[in-house]
Amino acid sequence: MPTVFFENRMRLLAHDTVIKLFNNVLQSADEHGWLLGEHFSVDGTLVEALASHKNFVRRYSSDGD
Repeated sequence: MPTVFFENRMRLLAHDTVIKLFNNVLQSADEHGWLLGEHFSVDGTLVEALASHKNFVRRYSSDGD
């Protein structure tokens, strides 16, 4: 059974509301001088990866190829 959070998230994504919200936050941060053009950081704990040990493919053989 979907949660209220999930349902609201789906509604926000369906109407590009999340993009508008993000752009407003970004604009506000820029107006306050909180943005620097030096680097970009991401909290890796929130990034979904499509990798696992099951689909790992070795790129090089052990004899140095």
